[in-house]
Amino acid sequence: MPRAIALLLLLAGCKHAAAVPSPSLPVPKKAAAPASSPKAPRVIAREQLAHVGYDTGVFPTMLGTPGPRLVLAVLDSLPAFSELEVDEVRDVDDEALAGIGVVRPPSVWLVTPAGACPATLKDGYVGYYAEGPEAYEVGFHLVPCAADFGPLAVVAELPPHELRWVPAEVELDDRVEPSAWEHPLRDAFVELGLGTHQDDAGTPAPARWARIMAVPGTPLRQLFAIDHWPAEEACDEHEVVSSGLVMMGDEGPAWLLPPEDLGWGGGEAQLVGALVQGEVPLVVVQRVRFQAGLGLRDRDGGYQWFELDTGRYHDEDVAYAGYSVRQYCGP
Repeated sequence: MPRAIALLLLLAGCKHAAAVPSPSLPVPKKAAAPASSPKAPRVIAREQLAHVGYDTGVFPTMLGTPGPRLVLAVLDSLPAFSELEVDEVRDVDDEALAGIGVVRPPSVWLVTPAGACPATLKDGYVGYYAEGPEAYEVGFHLVPCAADFGPLAVVAELPPHELRWVPAEVELDDRVEPSAWEHPLRDAFVELGLGTHQDDAGTPAPARWARIMAVPGTPLRQLFAIDHWPAEEACDEHEVVSSGLVMMGDEGPAWLLPPEDLGWGGGEAQLVGALVQGEVPLVVVQRVRFQAGLGLRDRDGGYQWFELDTGRYHDEDVAYAGYSVRQYCGP
């Protein structure tokens, strides 16, 4: 079993129930920026973001070196200029990296809970691992400017002073009975499918769970609706997990819906935080099958969605990357 994933497997069971499709979500209302924002929110371009790999980060790192590293590419084949053994990390000069299109950025900013600060880039590197698929990670070692920072760096000449990294926190995690539950987001949970699923025998779930992840100080929330069939044996349990992002506003929650072709349904996408200006999430950061699922706020207040490659992972590990309330059933 790949070493970086072992702990994560303890959070989920070993058997997936056949999920009954959840009702379609409503057409989302436009999620406007909070009126209290002191200035017009900045726009961060996709090419200005890079993954920061390190052994205690929110995205698993497959390389033996603890980092931190500015990860600029993950390749499926060995670059022509390098010869590596599995689990080897080798320094590479800038000229060789430039030959495969990886150029040393002039400035790199780490985003901390207190703001952004400049990181110091060191040597370039190529690392080879094969925790399932073979992969060659390419980038630059860096010296962080703070002890606590987010998983994304901003590559830009001007410092994004007002930008902060805000990790997501659990706001609610309770077993509920939808028909009697009084909560401002009850209807949104029902729209996700809470309390509506049946198993193969036509039996409704005896246990229903509601979980809310929040990015504190912002209107951003992620809702998890779980219909759960407990069992005496852990591997006999079943569940259906549905999730969705909302922006809270005066008129109620407004759904943020990534495009369907990204396949971020069920509980696979887990909110881990956001890059925030004032009260406005400029970059929504989710972990999706261990990749970075990002939503970038545009000038109109909408979000553009894409995946940022963080590595290659074994299929068995990725299968258990989503949120679950089931017990671990081994091996």
